[in-house]
Amino acid sequence: MFRLDATCLVEVGGGDAARYLEAMCTRDLSGLDDGGLRYAALLDDRARVVADFWIWRVADGWSLEVEKAVAPALVDRLERFAVADDVEVKVREELTLLQVEGPRAAEAVDALLEGRPSTEMAGAGGHPLIAAWARRSRFGEEGFTLACTDEPLVCREVKRSSKFESALPPVQESLRLEAGRPRCGIDFGDKDLLPETSLWGAVSLDKGCFPGQEIVRRVVSRGEVRRRLVGFVEDSSVASGEGRPLEPTSIAESVVLGVRIGLGWVASADARPGTVVNVEGALFSGRVAALPFVSGPHAAAPDIPGERVENTAAR
Repeated sequence: MFRLDATCLVEVGGGDAARYLEAMCTRDLSGLDDGGLRYAALLDDRARVVADFWIWRVADGWSLEVEKAVAPALVDRLERFAVADDVEVKVREELTLLQVEGPRAAEAVDALLEGRPSTEMAGAGGHPLIAAWARRSRFGEEGFTLACTDEPLVCREVKRSSKFESALPPVQESLRLEAGRPRCGIDFGDKDLLPETSLWGAVSLDKGCFPGQEIVRRVVSRGEVRRRLVGFVEDSSVASGEGRPLEPTSIAESVVLGVRIGLGWVASADARPGTVVNVEGALFSGRVAALPFVSGPHAAAPDIPGERVENTAAR
């Protein structure tokens, strides 16, 4: 259990919110009813990533779970183009996000929310200290994100119902990378094209127009991009300095694998798993690896970089 200090909720409200989000984001939002979650992104006109986010559909509301580092850019772009639309965008600064994850997470959260997580993906809190919640795995295990008005009191209630350990930042980083999940603002950002990130789970290729769609479709129809975001794993059998150049963005020691793992950028021709790479600045070599590094029961998720698919329906 740990607080999501780098994550926030951005609320999009108003009479035109549904139509406006549909026009702006990269995913088809049809069928996203109360309780639904969907991974999506907002691009600029050149298909560079402004932000990626998870959409929480709770009752008639729309909340975007996003990295705090890119939330201002997301809010600015949504507000800037809502010229004649009844749309209001704001960061829910009064809420703190708390993650509960692991084999006993459902048991603890069920006790807090009176059994609701067993039947829904997201919902209103149903608890005086929880405004909303989402069934959201971050490390491949059963996970729940709680939007709390008083996070310390919620923590005490969770710990009272079941034994939990607090995951310190180095532990969180190791688990994140084992699960193969990149972070906007760290592993990719506003200078990167969405097709370069390989986060195809954020895109509905058959939906109506959205900013940057023409370039995304052009990449799909005409071939590969020049560079790709990939996972890599240390390989002691490869001499230091050997391999194709790789620019790392995140590195951590994997407790499960017993070696260093990470995410980074390579030339598109070098993105095939097994390719020997020289990790720049880290003084070791390794190999490109398929993601996730460590599988869990909820490991398959659209925010893990993967191969392009034609149908990116909600999973």
